[in-house]
Amino acid sequence: MAGSDTRAPGPSEPTTRSGNALQVTRAATEAWARRAISKAEHGVEGMYNAALTSPRMLLAVCIIVAAVLGNVGLSFQEQIDDDVEIFLPDDAESTDLLLEVREEWSTDLAIIYVQTSNAALGGGRGENISDEAILREMSWVEGDADNADGGARSRGIDWSKTDHGRDDGILWILSPAQVIKEANSADGRFNRSACNHGINTRLPLTLDCDVIPGGGDYVIPDQDRIDALIENLGGAFTSMVRDTNDNDPTVDSDGDGDPTNDADGDGVWDTAAIVVGLNHDLERTEFRDFEALLAHVQDVIDERPDGLRATEMTVTGLTKVLADISDAIYQDLLTMLPWSLAFTVGIITLLHRSAKVVVITGTPIVLALAVTFGGTVLLNLTLTPMIVATFPILIGLGVDYALHMVNRIEERRRHHIDQINDANRRRRRLGEAEQRCRTSGTSTCTEGASWR
Repeated sequence: MAGSDTRAPGPSEPTTRSGNALQVTRAATEAWARRAISKAEHGVEGMYNAALTSPRMLLAVCIIVAAVLGNVGLSFQEQIDDDVEIFLPDDAESTDLLLEVREEWSTDLAIIYVQTSNAALGGGRGENISDEAILREMSWVEGDADNADGGARSRGIDWSKTDHGRDDGILWILSPAQVIKEANSADGRFNRSACNHGINTRLPLTLDCDVIPGGGDYVIPDQDRIDALIENLGGAFTSMVRDTNDNDPTVDSDGDGDPTNDADGDGVWDTAAIVVGLNHDLERTEFRDFEALLAHVQDVIDERPDGLRATEMTVTGLTKVLADISDAIYQDLLTMLPWSLAFTVGIITLLHRSAKVVVITGTPIVLALAVTFGGTVLLNLTLTPMIVATFPILIGLGVDYALHMVNRIEERRRHHIDQINDANRRRRRLGEAEQRCRTSGTSTCTEGASWR
């Protein structure tokens, strides 16, 4: 039919259509992006204009918010984590291995360092670790059958022996007193076990196995029993005590097979340690963290009765050291901050010779620190001692940025003043030119026109 195109579509037409659709989609996407950016810019500009139109209201709101968050942030010390893995790199093989080992064994240890008066006196004077009174003192701190019914600070640190650390936070204790108590109660526990699982289950008898005679309890026995147990235990006991007056405790100078009682020492065991395995999961206990648990251990030591204060006991160990490091960094930060702020204010005032600059630079920094500390506590973020140590650097960066902004503001102010002065000079010169033109009496004033 004349005037009509009856040819079939060429192979390039589908490609052309897809290209057109792609262009339309791209154009729509770009238009949507432009609208989104325009709305965002309009919103930011609106907020900026609102802040400029009512700066006092904005400043009051910022101060109120910062004051509330700053009050919350006063307890940010509780956010400082002093676990040993904090000092290890994330996802490192050593860190992963530590966490895996912790599932089965305790990797968090505390040590109660025990010394008798012989450590300072020497010459065989003072108490021996193997003395009944000293062992009872150590046992009282650990917790035994004699003080099991005492109060929170008088029943020992491991007052629940079968809780696996879920109640008292203590998994196990290893010490000379603990070895003596285990040895003293071994035969009694064997007799009761034989009664419960042997006689009562295999014979037609029902005995009260708790009062069955024979065997000792989980307490420190009398001195004769202690001496006999130490002789039978051998190295199991002597390896846990030291004679610090011995010049070289690794050398058996008298050749009797025991390097701890050599002639170069005074033969008195004056030093020992109570090694305590801590439960890493303290959720079920009354202690929120290791620091609180170690503080409780120190409280138990301080609450010893008058008759059980013959030794000096000091809480130490890796867990205690890490907690002390965190506390020391926090205290140093509190001590240094006022001096840092005083030096900063002094230098800014000296350089700019204006107290206004101190207010302008200091206000945003103080508000930012209050918001940061408060937000850290509210969000329950974990801080490390290294992060806390960088706070002065962050304050310095904030001061530097604030000074930069003040300089920019001062430059703009001076530029604005220069523009006003230039405009005033131009108007003054124009007025002078027009005045000369009028006094000259000429019909045309080319000089004034040139000034215009």
